[in-house]
Amino acid sequence: MKINKIKLLSVFVLSIVSSACTSTSLIPFPKFFNTNAFVGFVSMSDGRGRVLMDYELDGSNGKVVLFKSCDDVKQTLETDIVTHQYYLWQLIQINCKAIVEFNNASVSTQSYWPSGFDREFIANLPATAIPNLGGNTLEGREGLLKDVERELEINPINTNSIEVILSGDLAITYTVMARGDFDHDGSEDILLRLDWSILTAFGKGFSLLLLSNPRDSTDVKIVWRDG
Repeated sequence: MKINKIKLLSVFVLSIVSSACTSTSLIPFPKFFNTNAFVGFVSMSDGRGRVLMDYELDGSNGKVVLFKSCDDVKQTLETDIVTHQYYLWQLIQINCKAIVEFNNASVSTQSYWPSGFDREFIANLPATAIPNLGGNTLEGREGLLKDVERELEINPINTNSIEVILSGDLAITYTVMARGDFDHDGSEDILLRLDWSILTAFGKGFSLLLLSNPRDSTDVKIVWRDG
């Protein structure tokens, strides 16, 4: 009976220690939104995550189109903007989509991402972490980006942006737009914006990729994409 009491006491103490360790490991990771990558950003306006903007584009009618919020962006048609600035209108559209996703994300309690957004991070992304340019762009791209691309020129720009030249003529700037728990599984996700252009032809655009990493960096998955 005495031995049993000692065992019970040991189990009780161990459970308290384990509980304490679990609690300290579940410290929330703050959400992050890259306001530096949001052109025309002024401030988050009212506590609901809406963005105040100050940005102008040339209108097709010869007048200036002023954007003060994402509501203004939604109400603007493609035909309202001069053709040569259409890609800038696409940029503020994709940024407004990013802020909506950010507002819907929750605070994460664990993160398995590497500490740096660097060459290794990009090289180990899924091979499909490129824009969908139509046709068979994403077909047959299995494994990691570094496994599929024969040439992978990676040029860091700043803490949250890296330019990548893929084999061929596709240039992509990967930018961290936001971090948080977007799929509400407790783990931190990363929302990337891909600014792409074709070096040998006319063509440029923007995409969003949501990356999930519930266990470690070898399990990175693309949860969804926009473009």
